[in-house]
Amino acid sequence: MMNSARRRAVLRDYGLDHPLSEEELVERLVDVELRLSRLEALVSGKNHPVNGPRRPQSRGVA
Repeated sequence: MMNSARRRAVLRDYGLDHPLSEEELVERLVDVELRLSRLEALVSGKNHPVNGPRRPQSRGVA
């Protein structure tokens, strides 16, 4: 468990040491949802390299 001084420091570092407005809460929620969708894409392997999907190499062509 965190002691109260550590908890206050963590909340301060993340900007959570004061009540957030509804607009700030919505912005943070949207940001978290975008990050989550990116992570899900990475885990599922649906993302492609920067240069696009790899093309299969034809064998036997010199």
